[in-house]
Amino acid sequence: MSEPAFPATVTEQYAIPPARPTPVIKDARPNLSGRMLSLDAYRGFIMLAMVSGGFGSALLRGDTGWGWLAHQLDHLKWEGCVAWDLIQPAFMFMVGVSMPFAFAKRTDRGESWGRQFGHVLKRCFLLCFIGFLMDSYSNSQPVVQFIRVLQQIAIGYLIAFTVLPLGPKVQGVTAILLLVGHSAAYITYGRINGINP
Repeated sequence: MSEPAFPATVTEQYAIPPARPTPVIKDARPNLSGRMLSLDAYRGFIMLAMVSGGFGSALLRGDTGWGWLAHQLDHLKWEGCVAWDLIQPAFMFMVGVSMPFAFAKRTDRGESWGRQFGHVLKRCFLLCFIGFLMDSYSNSQPVVQFIRVLQQIAIGYLIAFTVLPLGPKVQGVTAILLLVGHSAAYITYGRINGINP
């Protein structure tokens, strides 16, 4: 009868087998453009809502079960807030989220602050110009006003760019000053014109 084969040494007896390499799971559809897909999806949803006139929800206005949805996707006169009123803030949010990424990429490409500022001024001018054209389209004379979303985005974009490299404290103080200044201007305008805001 033959004796069982044992490891020659203790090291061989208790040796740990070599670890297998962990498999790398690759995304089937990698984002090669470097864009933030979640932001693009959000932007697309908002644009689709606008182009479709609130997804055609106006047809549901009189419906007892779905009338609430039609109400949410339509402008209120002046009081209250519905989902449709959040379109302009949604665009401002999208611009604010994308700016740090966009300008970090431009800085990595070697663009100077001055060149980036020129890009911002050009984009702001184009946004305002398109907004003025849209406001003037149905009027007999040109209309220059800053109540349309495009002009508001342009102004916000310019202000945000100037404080973007200055850090959170300056950005926070700027936001507070803008809110207080806007509210003060609104109240002052109302009092001068006999409106009780």
